[in-house]
Amino acid sequence: MDESTQKAEPDAPQYENPPPPEVSNPNKPGRMTNQLRFMENVVVKSLWRHHFAWPFLVPVDAVKLNLPDYYKIITSPMDLGTIRRRLRNNYYWSASECLQDFNIMFTNCYIYNKPTDDIVLMALALEKVFLSKVSQMPQREVDLPPTVSKGKVRSSSQEGQNTPLKCCGDILTELLSSKYAAFAWPFYKPVDTELLELHDYHDIIKHPMDLSTVKNKMSRGEYQDSQAFATDVRLIFSNCYKYNPPSHEVVSMAKRLQGVFERKFAKVPDEPVQMNTLAKAVPPDVGCQDRSDSAQLQEVKLAEGQLSTDAGAHGNKRASRNVASRHDCETDEESLQMTYEEKHLLSLEINRLPSQELGRVVEIIQEREPTTRSGNPEEFEIDFEVLKPSTLRELEGYVRACLNKRFQKYQKKNSLSPSGIGSGSNSGTSTSSESDFSSSDDRSPEDCDL
Repeated sequence: MDESTQKAEPDAPQYENPPPPEVSNPNKPGRMTNQLRFMENVVVKSLWRHHFAWPFLVPVDAVKLNLPDYYKIITSPMDLGTIRRRLRNNYYWSASECLQDFNIMFTNCYIYNKPTDDIVLMALALEKVFLSKVSQMPQREVDLPPTVSKGKVRSSSQEGQNTPLKCCGDILTELLSSKYAAFAWPFYKPVDTELLELHDYHDIIKHPMDLSTVKNKMSRGEYQDSQAFATDVRLIFSNCYKYNPPSHEVVSMAKRLQGVFERKFAKVPDEPVQMNTLAKAVPPDVGCQDRSDSAQLQEVKLAEGQLSTDAGAHGNKRASRNVASRHDCETDEESLQMTYEEKHLLSLEINRLPSQELGRVVEIIQEREPTTRSGNPEEFEIDFEVLKPSTLRELEGYVRACLNKRFQKYQKKNSLSPSGIGSGSNSGTSTSSESDFSSSDDRSPEDCDL
C-alpha cells in the first residue's frame, strides 16, 4: 500500500489551470460592427502572424510551465486565441470591449514578468503593431447586416489540398537540399547530446526541434496550417540562439538559414478564411502575412535555443563549408537584410547603452559608412534606412555583446542577494519582480531615427 501511495503522489497535481475564458454566451448580447469586423480581419490577423505572437496565442498553461502563482497574480487571463474566437462568435457588443481584452492581455504580461524579460520585449513589439493597426480603424462604429452563408463546406479533401501547406512542404524540401547544406547541416537531425557532450542541453532546451522532425510531422499531416509549420521551423533557430553564445559559428549559420526561410515563407499565400468560421474552435486562417509584416525578426533573442557544436567533432563538416559554392555568398548577403522590426529592436537596444559605449556605435557606423563622417559629431543621428545590412548586423553584434555583459553582472549581483530573482520559463513567462537592469542614460527612442 505504501508503494502504491508513493507512486500516486508524484502524479497528483499541486495545482490546476482554471477554465479558459468564455468565447460565447447566449445570455450576453453581441453583434457585428464595422469596427469589430476590422478588429477581426485586420488587427487580429496581423498580430496572429507576427513572429512574436506565439506565447499569446493560447491561455497560459501554468501547470506545464510550472508557474503555481500565475493565476493568483493574474485574475483576468486573456489571450489572442480567445479574442479571435470571441470575434468570430459575435461575442462583443462594441469594439471598446474587444480593445479592453487586448489591453488586459498586454497588461497581464507586464504585471507578471520582469521588465527585462524577453516576453516583455515581445509584448512591446506586438503592442506596437496592435496600436498601429488600431489607428487605421474606422472612426464611427455602425452595425453590419448579418452575412449570408455562401454554402461553402469544409471537407477533408479540401484540407488535403491546402495550398499554403503545399508551399511549406516545398520550402522544407529546399531547406534540406544541397543548395543550403553548407550552413543548414547542423539542423538536419536532433541534437546528439551524448556525442557532443552537451549534458545541460535538455535542461535548457525544453522543446527540441530539427528539420527532420518537421519533415516527419509534415508527412504525417500533423500541421493544420502554415503558421504551425513556421512555428516549429522558427523554434529550431530560437533554440540555437538560446543555447549558444552569440559569437558561436552555429549561430551565424542559423541566422543565414533563417534568412532564407523567412524570405521564402513571406511568399506563402494566405490560408482560406471563409469556410465554416463558427464550427472550429481555432480556424486555420494563420497563413503567411504580406511582406511588410511577415519578414519578422530573423534572430529571436528569446524563445528557447539549439545546438552547440564541438569544433573537433565537426571539423571535417566545417571544412566542407569552406569549399561551398560561391553563390552561397550571395545568399549570405541577402540573409543579412534587416526587417523593420529588427531595426526597431536594435534602436531600443542602442538607447539602453550608456554614453561611453555609444561612442563605439558611432565609430562602427563611420568606419563602414564613409558618407556619415561629415556633420556635427555631438548631434549624430542614426538613419537605419540608409545603413548597409552588414553595418546593421555589426551594430547588432556589438550592442548585444554590451547588453549581455551588463546582464551577466546583473545576474551575478542578484545571485549574491538573499532575495534573488527567480528564473524565467521557456515559454515566455517568468517570476514577477522589480529590476534595476536599465540604461544609465535617460534617453528616448527618438534619439535614433528609424
